[in-house]
Amino acid sequence: MKGQLSIEFFLILAIILVFTGMLLTASETQISGMHGLNDVIMSKNVLDGVASMADYVFLSGNGSKVSREFFIPQRLVCFAAGCTSSDRLCCFGIEFPGKKVESSQMFSIPQVNGTCVATGWLRISTQNVNNVIFINCISLG
Repeated sequence: MKGQLSIEFFLILAIILVFTGMLLTASETQISGMHGLNDVIMSKNVLDGVASMADYVFLSGNGSKVSREFFIPQRLVCFAAGCTSSDRLCCFGIEFPGKKVESSQMFSIPQVNGTCVATGWLRISTQNVNNVIFINCISLG
């Protein structure tokens, strides 16, 4: 009788552990999908913000400058070459190769500094110098 009770206990425990493992696997899949969606939303926010800044300084004329701070996750590579046209900015997801997010079309073609491929908090500034838009990035830590 006692042997049967312990066998039933371990059988029920094994079933509970199997279901727990299945739930954890399913939740991890959902969480990684949410990270990807979050990256798309954050990159679109950064790109459209920088594109708006570039358009503003272009329309404001020579010598105008605008700076703003943005956060770029480590899973993204932003402001890299490879957009469909040169009057757009784009980000690529490291976890989703071949996928990219692009900004809206800008009034002019900006010159992006090489330091803008960094991740984390960046102070991004756009400046109009003789109707050429320069985008510079400074890492904030």
